[in-house]
Amino acid sequence: MPSLCVKDVAALTEVLSRPSVSANTRIAFVPDYQTMEWHWTREEFVAPLLRKHMDIKPETKGAITVDSKRWFLWNRDFGKNSSQLFIIRYVNLSRSLNDLDEESHVARLFRAASIEARKCGLNKVTMWNPNDICIRAARRVAGPAVQVVDRAMESICSVMMHSKHKGSGPEEVDWVANEKYAWC
Repeated sequence: MPSLCVKDVAALTEVLSRPSVSANTRIAFVPDYQTMEWHWTREEFVAPLLRKHMDIKPETKGAITVDSKRWFLWNRDFGKNSSQLFIIRYVNLSRSLNDLDEESHVARLFRAASIEARKCGLNKVTMWNPNDICIRAARRVAGPAVQVVDRAMESICSVMMHSKHKGSGPEEVDWVANEKYAWC
């Protein structure tokens, strides 16, 4: 897993080193192994406390495509009010321009996430800020049950809370890799 995070950080660094199309500030949290490990350690601590029947810690931390160019990293939320598998990071290092091919690869990742969620007794799979290919891939797997929710009041980025002037804030920031791994 650490080697995947190294590849991910290198790819994100490369994206951020290129000039931006807009003049907005770009923000990204580093998707390094220590960050992912924090989520997994939390999950392993919470699981036996909230799910007494889980006598083993969750072992599967994600899924990867056969060509090793796309992967999901996930953790489980065993909370009292929610029961879901969170895709905390989606990485696509493929240079493919074929959307249908990409959709097939991502659908396989969603199937793996769905199987893991069911295995752990979780109600759903959740992904923050999915792109169009991810949405179509999720619908291939789960059909009309897939919902796209735009959050404005709950589980939002902290920068949205800290604007200097009324009306400023998220309009001036371009989030790069704004996914669940950046939430703590």
